[in-house]
Order: sequence, then C-alpha cells, then structure tokens
Amino acid sequence: MSIRKIVTALCMAACLALALVGWFLLPQEVITQISFSGEASGTMAKPLAVLLPTLLGIGFGLAGLLGRRSEKNAWACTAVAAVSVLCHILMLLFNR
Repeated sequence: MSIRKIVTALCMAACLALALVGWFLLPQEVITQISFSGEASGTMAKPLAVLLPTLLGIGFGLAGLLGRRSEKNAWACTAVAAVSVLCHILMLLFNR
C-alpha cells in the first residue's frame, strides 16, 4: 500500500470522526465566516455545516483511492480530503 493511499484513508477516517464529534458538540447555528475584526459574519445550520466538508472529504478520498487517475491527480484528491479535515477542525475551534 502506497503512502498516498494511507494518507487518504487517514484523512477519510479523521473526517468521519470529526463529523461525529461536531454533530454532538456544535451549536445549531455554526459560525462559518469570521470578519477581519474577529466577529462572526456568516452562519450555517449544523446539518449542512457538518455534512458538506464530510461529503467532500469522503468523496474526494474515494476518488483518489478508487479512481483511475495519474499519481498527481490522486494526490490532488488527497489534498482536498485533507482540507476538509482542516475545515472540521476550524469549525470546532471557532464554535466552542
């Protein structure tokens, strides 16, 4: 198993785990945008805020693992899965 596949699988697992944590810890209105002054400038309903990065992470992770892509494009799919994990982490940090 290549390092890319391991990293992609870890990103997908982290995405699912953070989605479960977020589902129980986040408030009903999740802050999704912060202005330069540090104030909340955009909110989103919790189901949408949790499901969007999860679906992106899992979808692009599966595309990188199962798709017939070049190694460069497969790494791009892994990068999108990693960014979705980062989105989950930032949501949890800004909404505690």
